[in-house]
Amino acid sequence: MQEEQSLTEEMVQEILEMRSKARHEEASRLFQAEQRGIEKRNIEIAKNLLKLNFPVEAISQATGLTAGEIEKLK
Repeated sequence: MQEEQSLTEEMVQEILEMRSKARHEEASRLFQAEQRGIEKRNIEIAKNLLKLNFPVEAISQATGLTAGEIEKLK
């Protein structure tokens, strides 16, 4: 009986750890997807500002992109 209870407690602990890991991985994937979306949006904004002849330095400040990244968009 004691052995069965110990085994069950170990199984419960293992399941809880697996669920916690799965939640962490899901949160990480969502964060990465959000970051990619922000990066894409910043590139779109930079392209639009280039079309309006904004200076590269101003675009860099507005988007967080480097001057080199912006130059590649021209």
